[in-house]
Amino acid sequence: MPTVEADGIIEWCAKSFSKAAFVCYEQVKVGDAFGAVMLAHLEKRGSPLRTCVSYPGIPDLARRYLHLGF
Repeated sequence: MPTVEADGIIEWCAKSFSKAAFVCYEQVKVGDAFGAVMLAHLEKRGSPLRTCVSYPGIPDLARRYLHLGF
């Protein structure tokens, strides 16, 4: 899913539910050799991890959720 669409879902959840929790199971810290191989492999198989570019680390994900309303 493109990052902008995923962000839209997160923002919609934050606005639609007064009490909500989000469990995030996204890849982080993909800048090392293992991460590069993993990203290339998933891209090759047609399942790219699109949000890794915009949110590569845990602080980035935290800012994402705060910015989108959580």
